[in-house]
Amino acid sequence: MRLELFTAPYCPHCSSAREQLAAALAAWPLGDTVELVQRDVLQHLDRAVDLCIQRAPALVLDGELIQQGALDLGALHHRIRERTPCG
Repeated sequence: MRLELFTAPYCPHCSSAREQLAAALAAWPLGDTVELVQRDVLQHLDRAVDLCIQRAPALVLDGELIQQGALDLGALHHRIRERTPCG
């Protein structure tokens, strides 16, 4: 599955979100099933608009916007487990 992390250069929380997300994916048993793609929202503005992203950081899982603003890693882990066979 593909997880896109949209960040912005002016976002004070985006660098810590990148670090937290990378650490979480490395620690989770299903983390290796996730392809993490990092995107600068300003460089991918058309995609961000299509997804209705209004705040950074934002997470998009398999084309679906699932989180904006503060990351909820517990909810993300739950979503990943739901989408993984035998998760």
